[in-house]
Amino acid sequence: MIYIDPPYNTGNDFVYEDDFAQSTDEYLANSGQFDDEGNRLVKNLDSNGRFHTDWLNMIYARLRLAKDLLSDDGVIFISIDYNENYNLRKICEEIFGSLSFIGEIYWESKTKSQNTFSSYNKLQPKEEVILVYSKQIKRRFNLIKVGEKLYDHTDEKGVYREHELEVMNANGIRGRETMIFDISDDVSTVSLPEGKQWKLGQAQVATYKQNGDLIIRNNKVIIKMRPEYERVEKEEPFWGFFSKDLGTAESAKKELSDIISGHGFETVKPVSIIKRLVFHSTDKGDTILDFFSGSATTAHAVMQLNAEDGGHRKFIMVQLPELCDEKSEAYKAGYKNICEIGKERIRRAGAKIKEENPLTTQNLDIGFRVLKCDTSNMKDVYYNPAEFEPTLFDATVDNIKEDRTSEDLLFQVMLDLGVLLSSKIEEITIAGKKVFNVAEGFLIACFDDDVTEETIKEIARQKPYYFVMRDSSMANDSVAANFEQIFAAYSPDTVRRVL
Repeated sequence: MIYIDPPYNTGNDFVYEDDFAQSTDEYLANSGQFDDEGNRLVKNLDSNGRFHTDWLNMIYARLRLAKDLLSDDGVIFISIDYNENYNLRKICEEIFGSLSFIGEIYWESKTKSQNTFSSYNKLQPKEEVILVYSKQIKRRFNLIKVGEKLYDHTDEKGVYREHELEVMNANGIRGRETMIFDISDDVSTVSLPEGKQWKLGQAQVATYKQNGDLIIRNNKVIIKMRPEYERVEKEEPFWGFFSKDLGTAESAKKELSDIISGHGFETVKPVSIIKRLVFHSTDKGDTILDFFSGSATTAHAVMQLNAEDGGHRKFIMVQLPELCDEKSEAYKAGYKNICEIGKERIRRAGAKIKEENPLTTQNLDIGFRVLKCDTSNMKDVYYNPAEFEPTLFDATVDNIKEDRTSEDLLFQVMLDLGVLLSSKIEEITIAGKKVFNVAEGFLIACFDDDVTEETIKEIARQKPYYFVMRDSSMANDSVAANFEQIFAAYSPDTVRRVL
């Protein structure tokens, strides 16, 4: 599942990447912001002549990627309001296809007018919209169980309940000639009134009759409904409207303030609404992505639902490190950017969930990892050795940039080898060297200096699928010469990589 709450393009909340970089002096002069790649981050003001175009360019590329990231039965929920609702629908129709449109969810976001002055000449918005698209045209959602059907009759075949076969209008677009027929139990026959049709087709009715589960009583068709014929649970539909009982923008803001005071967020989504979306659209082991994570409401909702139903869902939050205003309460509280607020919310929300439910959350996973995009750990010579003169190789003996840590190298190796970044990582010591054991021995890596044959032998004895180390880590020429022989003797199937 993907849930996103992108900027609504109201004229003051949209920060995007501007392709034109500036010098530091220019930056200080206009108080702009930069991302890690030097692109200037500027607000999309409604005075901009490309006001809608800039927003659409921003969201289009992200939704194209979102479609690729979704699993075959994946579903995406997109929060939006009237400012870009129409344009967003057009983009989603192009990317996902009109048949993938599941519907719109309206939720009561406000309980009072936000602008008394404009209420004289403008409708006051009370609801916001969540667009729903699915890769699978016929997507089956989880429904809320509200009870179970009562089977209060018994015969020689077991329990059953009596269900009177319903009729419906045969006129209009739902009318079907094939649904108009006489039904007989070989004793009596029931004919339909003019303009009516059965709610079941002839083949299904014939199946019930063949099984001995169709009777006619007082000119009514009765079906003996057995547990094997239907879902035993009574379920509430997945409604396209969420009332204020699930939370409003005001209650969501207070919800966040109870965890982090002075957070600075003016618009926040209620945890209960995101939790409801996650419940309807995921299984207990699924992954949920939010690439406009803001205050990390989605992460909070996933942990809350896992606590309630014993799930093991994972979340991936993505957020630009947009700076907090130096005059804001968030900045004064020590939060330099939005990401810091989101991380702290996850920590505090997870701890609060476990504290409030000590008996049922003993095994609840509230841990998370924080990663950010960066350049490769490797120098250019690693990727294009043919472009460097041999005489220069003495200056570039180590292929790895000097400022990179062992953890930096480990995560690049995990990416390169396709190892999940959420895999269990255990840090152990072998012969005095720090060694990473990833996914219970699937990958073992050591990036320390002066690695001896003793360390190599012990790692080979553990028979990992992958082993990775630095070329410059080998203590001496003897270790380098015997490296392959050690693995050939102890773990010949291990795939070895030397950086």
